[in-house]
Amino acid sequence: MIDVGQGDSLFIQAPFHRKNTLIDTGGRLSFDKEAWRKRKNSRSGAEYSVIPFLKSQGVKRLDEVIITHAHEDHFGDLLAIAQKVPISVLYFPKGAAEANFSFHQVLKQLQKSGTDCRPILAPKRINGPVSFQILSPNKSSIGGNNDSIVFSTQLGGRHFLFTGDLEAEGEEQVLARYPQLKIDILKVGHHGSKTSSTKRFIKQLNPREALISAGLNNRFKHPHQETLATLEEQKINYYRTDLQGMIYYQWLPWQGLSKAKFVKEQD
Repeated sequence: MIDVGQGDSLFIQAPFHRKNTLIDTGGRLSFDKEAWRKRKNSRSGAEYSVIPFLKSQGVKRLDEVIITHAHEDHFGDLLAIAQKVPISVLYFPKGAAEANFSFHQVLKQLQKSGTDCRPILAPKRINGPVSFQILSPNKSSIGGNNDSIVFSTQLGGRHFLFTGDLEAEGEEQVLARYPQLKIDILKVGHHGSKTSSTKRFIKQLNPREALISAGLNNRFKHPHQETLATLEEQKINYYRTDLQGMIYYQWLPWQGLSKAKFVKEQD
């Protein structure tokens, strides 16, 4: 999990560098027209986070990018990244491009540069050296929080679940469709907001570890204390980018995944 401040971005590299996948890109939310104008000419946050990280890993092309939903803190740095690291395939929730003009414009530019942009719905599966099972949404949507692409994968013998900005309503839908779903590691929804990670959801999934992406001293006060209390009640180890920086697991031959490790940028 890359530290992109108040946003989301995760990178998964298959063993022996056989596949490079980026899940969301980070980006800055705009709250008014003036803020958008100011940001238009400013440098992308990816230039200080995602792009140098990808270069440090020797990534020259992203085999696929998954945008969980059409909010700027999840797709806002997409074009900046694509200009430095070409993207082969982009997956996004069906309906998001029609509902969000900014996202639609980004897709048009990516298509011009040769990226294959594909809307996707559950129960599709993205196959490859690392495969992803799409669990939600199962119908066309507008790209909001509860329309986030929710998907699972197996890495080094551990079961991961990625939830975008999924909130309580979406969590209930996932539990209803997959009542037997159990995982090892959870990417906590919506930066640890109190609108996500209900006690029922966390207890049902029963993860051993949870990953939270949030900006240091962010205006939303993410992660919320109520969410942290829920994780603590279930004795789940949780890690936060705002306090611990980048969170990563290393694949080790004949050993599988390492324990969680951290890279905190020095002041």
